[in-house]
Amino acid sequence: MTRVYARQDSRWQAAVPPYLGKPGNWVCNLHIAYAGDTQIELIQPVSGASMYQESLDRHCDAVQHVAYWLDDADYDAAAAHLESSGYPQIQNFRLPILRVGYYDTRRAIGVVTEIVGSTEAGHELRRNLKSGNF
Repeated sequence: MTRVYARQDSRWQAAVPPYLGKPGNWVCNLHIAYAGDTQIELIQPVSGASMYQESLDRHCDAVQHVAYWLDDADYDAAAAHLESSGYPQIQNFRLPILRVGYYDTRRAIGVVTEIVGSTEAGHELRRNLKSGNF
């Protein structure tokens, strides 16, 4: 059974997350659920240009990205590897407990690749969401 554990109204405008290398102005609603060990995100674009809206415009309802959670200390090396392998960064943002980068791997695997560099507090939040203890 899949339960929605958290809903976050994500207003990242203050952090000015870039989209395609330009300052962003997008807003989305993020809904997180777990089905077993698999985290599922339902992302609802609200306003502004973002890769989420672009994906809806192109493909309607479909898988938009796959994610890999890393320790924050490993994030820079993973990001450099993706970029040097020809997968440019599409969008990114940073929160106090994690940073996220999305890389254009669509030609290779059909979806965008997300990497999450998490602090211990971010890992703890994820464990709590997964267990329903939040």
